[in-house]
Amino acid sequence: MRYFIKLQYDGSNHHGWQSQPTEIATIQGDIEKAFSKILREKIEVVGCGRTDTGVHARDYYMHMDLDHLDWKLFGRVNRLVSDNIALLNFKAVTDDAHARFDASSRSYEYHIHFQKNPFISGRSFLFPYKSYDRKKMKEAVAMLTEYTHFDTFCKSNTDVIEKVCEITRSEWVFNEDGAVYYVSANRFLRGMIRLIVGMSLQVARGQMELEYVKQQLSNQERLEKALSAPAHGLYLCDIKYPFID
Repeated sequence: MRYFIKLQYDGSNHHGWQSQPTEIATIQGDIEKAFSKILREKIEVVGCGRTDTGVHARDYYMHMDLDHLDWKLFGRVNRLVSDNIALLNFKAVTDDAHARFDASSRSYEYHIHFQKNPFISGRSFLFPYKSYDRKKMKEAVAMLTEYTHFDTFCKSNTDVIEKVCEITRSEWVFNEDGAVYYVSANRFLRGMIRLIVGMSLQVARGQMELEYVKQQLSNQERLEKALSAPAHGLYLCDIKYPFID
């Protein structure tokens, strides 16, 4: 039987989601090891996406095939995985349901803070500059809902051919201590959000012109001297499926 499992994790101490052939700690690897140890057989799970090293998730789904999953087994695995991983709940689904391919939308947040703060240093990006244009920073991301082709914000070393994404929300929201970038789409390219954040910070500081960004988007060309914001400020915060409320 196939099950969907909802979980959360702090990615600070793991090298991303995807299992590695070595003993490097990953989220997927830790979960598979925990299930395999308890069930005494090789267990594999499939995640909704491959988050990079240092990226966090408040709302993440994976699927797996088991003869039976109950709350007792679920609890044992939850206690065995790393402390920065929390399995939240599970749901039996049809055998063809897929955690990655069936997702209808994904939402991320990117957090920045303006003053040094040791309590959030690994979960938010320090942006200490006093001189920047907040209006341009907002404009730089708001315009992205008008585009569908995002070669401009795709890492060069990728084998992805289809680079069309439908962005439904893209905005910076400021607060007293920092700001959060909210972005939602049907899909994202590898490294896309961190490149968007980096671009908006460059535009805000006068290091890149907004017209240049628009030109590159229209021409479907990558940005020169693009800045990829650090991974630790990024969170996967919501993912939607047609069969999960």
